[in-house]
Amino acid sequence: MNENIDGGVVKDLILDGYNDNIKSNDITYFEYSNRDYYYLCEKRDGKVHVISNGGNSNERDGSQFKLDYEIQDNKIFEDLQKIIQDYRISEDNGHEHVVAGLPPGLGDFISVIYSSDEKIWKYSNQYTTVNDEASLAIYNVFHDLAIKNGFDFNTEKSNVVIYDDASVEFLQGTWEGVHFGDKYRVIFEGNHVKIYENDKLTDDTDYKISEGSIVMDKYRDGVFAPKNRHDYMEFSVISNMRKKNDFTLVAYFTKNGYSTSDLLKKE
Repeated sequence: MNENIDGGVVKDLILDGYNDNIKSNDITYFEYSNRDYYYLCEKRDGKVHVISNGGNSNERDGSQFKLDYEIQDNKIFEDLQKIIQDYRISEDNGHEHVVAGLPPGLGDFISVIYSSDEKIWKYSNQYTTVNDEASLAIYNVFHDLAIKNGFDFNTEKSNVVIYDDASVEFLQGTWEGVHFGDKYRVIFEGNHVKIYENDKLTDDTDYKISEGSIVMDKYRDGVFAPKNRHDYMEFSVISNMRKKNDFTLVAYFTKNGYSTSDLLKKE
């Protein structure tokens, strides 16, 4: 069923083939995501593949984590099945509720597959389909499993690279790009950088890599002990730069609005 609510198109569906009464207890695949966390575990080639992601991705406060590992023990599926039964997660099975235009992070989804081919699927981008108590129970199962295997839900004890930052070695050489018709050339020599706009030198200074951002190696006025990238000064025209991938830098222009441009390394 589709309808308009407050100017937004709403899709509210009950999918065919989904039953509230799940007869099997043998989970082979479990996936759950809400605004804070993402979990997945599945049986694969005689092992259990586990993924857990979460934490603050906007600031480097040490809380962001990414885990991807394998275990031999199937007990996690027993623990998750108990949660499904205790909190009646299979109720309202097959329900999808989507409101067009809503910001991300309001809802959740859960997907479970059993060896019997029975399935649980619920999704909404407006509200959570799994209540807070059940969500916490799922968190505890995956968190306890991470600790048992030598990991934790923080950056330090993640086993997946979270921040693919530029290094001094990576930056060395000349990078070029165009931004609204203006040509930019950035030359890194050791810990020093020269930036040219249309062949005019705009910056000739040492640089710092702070939380992945390439900024001037000078503190802002009033800062005596920098804590993060915001405590360092920006360059004159290009505000700062970051590594995009193995062959591209992103230049940020924030002095008169906000825009970006790619810089490619000159061979």
